[in-house]
Amino acid sequence: MVVVTNRIPVAKGHEIDFEDRFRNRVHLVDQAPGFIRNEVHRPRPVRFDHESGAFVDDPSSEGCYEVKTWWRSMDDFVAWTRSDAFAEAHANLAVTLENLHRLDEARVAALQALEIMPDHPVAAIVVAQLDRRAGKLAAARDRLERLQGVPSLQPVQA
Repeated sequence: MVVVTNRIPVAKGHEIDFEDRFRNRVHLVDQAPGFIRNEVHRPRPVRFDHESGAFVDDPSSEGCYEVKTWWRSMDDFVAWTRSDAFAEAHANLAVTLENLHRLDEARVAALQALEIMPDHPVAAIVVAQLDRRAGKLAAARDRLERLQGVPSLQPVQA
């Protein structure tokens, strides 16, 4: 399982346009084989204030939005990027004079793929959910039963 993160700088004043784009997306990626989920993270720049010993908002710092897509495998993600649906979903992203003002030219968006450790409990839960959706109920039940002894997944006793 992999999480692909695209860090996207958005010029001040265009955050609403950027967020609306994701609210109103066509959801083509949702039908891609191996796709698990999509997350959009809004930046919240903070800094540690040594005087108060707390994190405080830092309006002078700029952050990047992060768009994360979760995939069953890296091959599934690569197949998506080579598909007609990917080309359609990204067709209106061409850099034109009209939208150049929205880009922060000093920074470049970064793409990163991270593999979820296969023995991590969260990975097992996600894969069990995928198994359940695919009708593989016995496989999902077995996977979740193996998690019964994992300390980090046990209820906290008050």
